[in-house]
Amino acid sequence: METWIATGDETGKWDIENGHFSPGNLGVAWALGTAQAWDRALQMRIGEKTALEVFSEPMATRLPAVLTSGGSAKYHVKDVWECVSNEQARDVQLDTVQDHLALELLRSDAQWLLCQSGLGVLAVGGSREDAKASGIGVSGDGMRERARAFAGLMTVALPFFPGDTSLNLLIEGRTESALANLPWSDAPEFGEYGSRNTEPFRIFLAQLHEDLKKSAGRCQFLVASGSTVNDFYAGGKDYMKKFITGNKLRSAPFLKAHAEQAVAAMNGISDLAAALVPRPQGPKCRLVVPPGFSDNIWTGNFKELRHAIRS
Repeated sequence: METWIATGDETGKWDIENGHFSPGNLGVAWALGTAQAWDRALQMRIGEKTALEVFSEPMATRLPAVLTSGGSAKYHVKDVWECVSNEQARDVQLDTVQDHLALELLRSDAQWLLCQSGLGVLAVGGSREDAKASGIGVSGDGMRERARAFAGLMTVALPFFPGDTSLNLLIEGRTESALANLPWSDAPEFGEYGSRNTEPFRIFLAQLHEDLKKSAGRCQFLVASGSTVNDFYAGGKDYMKKFITGNKLRSAPFLKAHAEQAVAAMNGISDLAAALVPRPQGPKCRLVVPPGFSDNIWTGNFKELRHAIRS
């Protein structure tokens, strides 16, 4: 059995209010590779630090103090966007050195991810109209639809996994404040779970698992053997830490020796992957992957996945 690890993140406001997503673009992304690929990738050097250090630490640790007012306690691309919020918007082409220190730092990290790490990236996005056209949003529950989008995106990779693959997913719940009442918010068993920052994570995981099973079933006709991934395990950082330190993962000694930091780095890499979700040019900076830049990324619009997303 081959063991793969995928870590996911999202961008945009996945709130559904009066049957419609909040304005703006939405997106989800996966960064994925075998356990051995993650083991090798996190040992690589990016400048003066290892990838393990770079992606498990706040961006501020690599920037001058003048550029780091506030900031997150983790690797967060949003911190770079805030560094340049008062400057003219620009497209950060990954094959072009940037004259702004924070943007160049971000660009070089993304270049490493796509061209050197050995990991793959799947990223899909679009407007709320694109999401609706693909079938996302029908339940009226943003948490439910986010799970469907993540599972739909994974169909890009599912036909290429051996049937006996064990796919282990690291994915965290939302942390932003809620903008809308969600269908589960008044359910008595959730108590205070009436906002997105405390959404019932276990229910999200269960929904993701169910949707992945459906996606695998839809992919079977694409595989010569008719056998697709059947083992899906999803959880947050505590789950992934236990999985990495377990006796079954003998092929990744570096991960096992640095499990907690490795999980933080995986989440940092998934945040960077989410920054690669395609979006139209607007008033803010964006990362742009030039055509032919890397064979290790697939990007698309939600409408391209409508057959995978619709039940």
